[in-house]
Formats: sequence, C-alpha cells, structure tokens
Amino acid sequence: MTIKGIGVVLAVVFILFFSFSQVFFIIPEGQLAVKSEPFSSNNKKSVLYPGLHFSLPVFHKILLLDNRILSSGVYSQIIKSSDGYEIAISTQLDWAVSNPVLFVNNFNKIDDGKKYINIEVNNFLSQKLKLLTKEQLIASGFSDSISYILGQSHSHLNSLGITLVDIRLQNISYSIIDQKNIVNDMHNEYQTLMASNQKKLNTEVAEIQQKASLEHQLIWKQVKDQVRLKETLTVLEISEALAKSTDDQKKIYEFIKILDLYKNILSNRSVELNLNNSGLLSFLEEKLLNSILHN
Repeated sequence: MTIKGIGVVLAVVFILFFSFSQVFFIIPEGQLAVKSEPFSSNNKKSVLYPGLHFSLPVFHKILLLDNRILSSGVYSQIIKSSDGYEIAISTQLDWAVSNPVLFVNNFNKIDDGKKYINIEVNNFLSQKLKLLTKEQLIASGFSDSISYILGQSHSHLNSLGITLVDIRLQNISYSIIDQKNIVNDMHNEYQTLMASNQKKLNTEVAEIQQKASLEHQLIWKQVKDQVRLKETLTVLEISEALAKSTDDQKKIYEFIKILDLYKNILSNRSVELNLNNSGLLSFLEEKLLNSILHN
C-alpha cells in the first residue's frame, strides 16, 4: 500500500473514530442538553435528560444547558411582556409532566399603575416549551428561556398553546386581562364600610343601652320589690314579670338578670324557693319562651 493509500485509510479511521466517539455521550446529573436537527424542515428540537444518549454529529447539534438552577428548584423573577404586563413568577421544576401550565395564584399589589400577576410555573422545562424556545436563548441559560417564553404577549402565549390556569376559580384556562387592584379595592371598600357601620353601631348601641338602662332599672326594681315583699318567688310570678316587657331582647336580658338573682338567693339561702335548683333553668326557659310567643 502506498503512503497515499495509508494516509487515506488513517484519515477514514480517524474520522470514523471521531464520529463514533461523539455518537454516544453522557449528560451529567444537574444538566440538560438540547438536541437540534438543523436539516429538518421545522428545525426540530428535543430535550435530553441526564444519562447516556445517542446522536449523529453530522445530523444533530447538541447544546448543553448549564442547569445550576436545579440545585434550588425554585426561583422568582419579574419580567415584562410585550403588551405591558409585569409578571412576577415563581418557578418550580416538575420533570414528570410534559404539558406546560402556568398557575395564576393571585393579583399582587399594584404600584404606580403597574400590573403584577403572581404566577407559579410548573413543568417549564418540558418538551413543548423547549421546542418553542429559541436555540440561542436555551444555550444562554434557564432564566433567559423563561423570560423569552413569558415575555411574549399573552395572545402569543395562547397561540403557542401554553395553558393559563386560575387556581382560585379552578377554570380550565385563564387569560391575563387588564384589571386594577381588585383585592386592594375590595379591602379598602370593606374597611370603609366596616368603619362607618361600626361608628353607627356604636352610636346605636350607646343610645339603646342608655334607654334600656332606665327601663331595666325599673323592671329590676319591681322584681326586687317582689322578692322583698314575699319570702317565696314562684316561677309563674317571674314569668308574669317578664311578660310586662314587650321587647324580646329585653325579656332575654331580664331573664338572665333574674337567673343571676336566683343564684344569689340560692347561695345566700335568704329566701326559700318553691322549685328545686335542678329544674329551675329548664322551667324558666320554657316559661320565657311561652311569654315571648304569647306577647
């Protein structure tokens, strides 16, 4: 064999060795690779996970993605879409699911007219999103890939088939729409209403307490007078005393006061009762209800 022939054989062996040395390769843990097919009609891309893989160098292009973000698994970032939305995202990685889903948690506080939407992104590193992501952005890093995908207008996200799900309403899909600070507006309205109602309520309560105090003192004096005038006070007489009041709430109030009086009487043993202590409460309740229903 001539020197030229030997050179050709060595060149072929070298090319084959170099080619086949690149056919099988290992992606280490904590990293990803994107395999592109430059000669395919749609420039097809696919994600390669850690492990042993096969690729033909002539037909495939492998881009290793430094995926150090995987060590934490979660990170937050604010990006701005092309139609003016500032989106706060909290990203979690889910390798088991292949369909990209953006979960909308809630609307955050809006400052200076900016629109913030809190989004939790699951399974972002999925096959579909990788196919939609520009090659150079994948190569430049994980954060840039997310910025590229979510930085598009929301209508463009829909056209890409990315599903937006509102966790609060459990909708099938959710569109990012122009809204003001719904939560804060409702909260402010609620606080204003509560403050107004509380002030009005306090005034009404004070007036009722002042008015009721005089009436209660009068009724209470009558009850005490009955106790003082008679050594025994029957439940029927208590019921009749309660029936003098036409207001149900006042009856209940007086009922409680009379029970307190009975407790004092029982503890002091100053008056002998015609009803034993065990049946007093239930009997009084029955008489009270009857007096309320019939007056």
